[in-house]
Amino acid sequence: PQLRGKALRALAVTSERRATALPDVPTAQEQGLKGLLASSWNGLAVPARTPTAAIERLNREIVAALQTPAVRQQLLELNLEPQPGTPAQAHEWLQQEIRDWGQVIERAGIPKQ
Repeated sequence: PQLRGKALRALAVTSERRATALPDVPTAQEQGLKGLLASSWNGLAVPARTPTAAIERLNREIVAALQTPAVRQQLLELNLEPQPGTPAQAHEWLQQEIRDWGQVIERAGIPKQ
């Protein structure tokens, strides 16, 4: 709302691609800030030992919902870009995030607690 109302001006987005909701706002990489990638994400977790069949069905239903125009439009209005995938893809992505941010924390000298 503040961007649409011109109360704030976005200088860059920190994702790999320009945001659908902010097509005129360049990425940080386009602004010369190489390697600056950060994004928020939403996921769904289930209890350990949830049956694989249940996880797969839940994933199919969520992917189907994210592909409906109404759900997609509501998410885009909130500047949330649906990126459905598989549980395996989510797991790998999360592991990569842990590695990447672990390196940032280490380089910054932030002690483990």
